[in-house]
Amino acid sequence: MPNNISVGRISGNPLCGLCEKVCVEVKTVIDGCKSTYENESMQIALTDFSASPVYPAVFNSLYANGSAVLSGLSVQPTQGTRSRVRFTATLPVSVNLTDSIGSLITASGEISFYKDVLLNVPTTSQAPFSVEVAGIASSSVGSFVSQNLINVRMCAVLVTRITQKREIVIPTYGECVYPECREYLPQCSGLDENPTFTD
Repeated sequence: MPNNISVGRISGNPLCGLCEKVCVEVKTVIDGCKSTYENESMQIALTDFSASPVYPAVFNSLYANGSAVLSGLSVQPTQGTRSRVRFTATLPVSVNLTDSIGSLITASGEISFYKDVLLNVPTTSQAPFSVEVAGIASSSVGSFVSQNLINVRMCAVLVTRITQKREIVIPTYGECVYPECREYLPQCSGLDENPTFTD
């Protein structure tokens, strides 16, 4: 069996060992862009408290990391290959606070960003495309407006991608080949010399 059947760098002729063509479904990124927000001011309604806080409470931090939910999505072709893509991206956030008796409490909230960008969109393709947005946000500056409402200043980064599922044919080296597992044997000095049964 050729050495290059294993995962890793190819050694020698890359054609050696090719044995079949397979059709795979992949998600390709057609286009994308990044939006950076610095010292962005937002007001957030809090829900899902881990415990009932004793007010007044102090805002500690906010963090978000994950996929956004899109609403009001509109894709409008323009001149050339680009399209105008408009939407509102909403990210779930986790908020940490300390109440008046020193209890650490978490709560949930949402932050929303309106975007109006130009991106390459495969409008003439028969395969459907998707608009995906993921983001990260953090803040350590904020204050309570009311018991369930806070004002924060945050930094955030949103990545917008136009993706499309495609079926492509690629040459392969066949099925994955796994070596036998090497069992870990602890080196216990002197224990092997002791008899199993003693008088």
